[in-house]
Amino acid sequence: MPSTPIYINGRFLSQPVSGVQRYARELIRALDQILSSSNGAGANNGAGANTTLLLPKNATLVPNLRKITQRVVGRCTGQAWEQLELPWHSRDGLLVSLCNTGPLLKSRQVVTMHDASFRAVPHSYSFLFRHWYGLLLPALGACCRQVVTVSQFAKKELQRRLRIPKSKIHVVPHGGDHLLCFQPPPRYPEPLPDRFVLGVGSLTPNRNFHTLAQALALLHDPRLSLVLAGERNADVFGRLVFPNHERVCFLGQVADPFLPDLYSRAICLVIPSFYDSFGLPALEAMSVGCPVIASKSAALPEVCGDAALYCDPRDPQDIAHKIQLLLEDSALCASLRRKGHERSGQFHWRRCALETWAAITSEAA
Repeated sequence: MPSTPIYINGRFLSQPVSGVQRYARELIRALDQILSSSNGAGANNGAGANTTLLLPKNATLVPNLRKITQRVVGRCTGQAWEQLELPWHSRDGLLVSLCNTGPLLKSRQVVTMHDASFRAVPHSYSFLFRHWYGLLLPALGACCRQVVTVSQFAKKELQRRLRIPKSKIHVVPHGGDHLLCFQPPPRYPEPLPDRFVLGVGSLTPNRNFHTLAQALALLHDPRLSLVLAGERNADVFGRLVFPNHERVCFLGQVADPFLPDLYSRAICLVIPSFYDSFGLPALEAMSVGCPVIASKSAALPEVCGDAALYCDPRDPQDIAHKIQLLLEDSALCASLRRKGHERSGQFHWRRCALETWAAITSEAA
């Protein structure tokens, strides 16, 4: 009997790359490698032979996929494509949606929901975005077969804020090894300050980079700068007002090949987020030997373990103190680099793909 077709919602390939889209891209690549391997999951499960990535017309293809078929379908884009056309094109199989959203008309679906941040930190999102998510995600969580999320913290948030049943949610952590393929990493092409603290992530109020800038000013070191790498998206995150500061450098979105060089040249990565369901930049930094200072809130302690210094995200004095410790203590920096390598080595995209695939195929059987 032929296996149930598995369709992957490819809308994320038409969107700018933030942490959610990076997760989906890396997961697809790792899953394709597993399904292509003679000793991988695909060798023992016929479902792998019938897996298709469905794309809207404005999406980009994922290069070098060998087992997962890619197919452009429909005439619409964005939410119209996802809600109205995708259910029809996946009607004979199981749909997998990896980036929080999926079609409400498709109940045979496995959805990855990364967090409930639109409710936990609503000021970080535009009015339209948070109200649309407020309608969509609880309804999607109720009608879909399974929900995959990325941390125990995120699971509790989905239960508490979206009322998704505990039995429906599976925790599968991210990988952290995707930057290791760039060896040796190319040098970032634009000039950078000689000494800088790094912040990575979408420029949202929740990222709390304005408090990080205040902490930098408290250090009274004119040679030290703050470099921020991340996208501004007013449609999703609203308008971010960031104080002008001559020692703050905005890079915008940085391409993956240049990230290892950016991390390795930074004094440290600081993640002062109020709310974070995982904290992928922390693993990226650790994997290439960059010390990490992380907020002691949300999922960051769960992900970073003893491989980071922790700060109070609401206290610029505390953030400044932790940065000063790294500036003065080379032994502490070396210890964090060693622990960071060990910690990041526990998170692999292959394992993420295998565990996600198990959740998918349990519904496709």
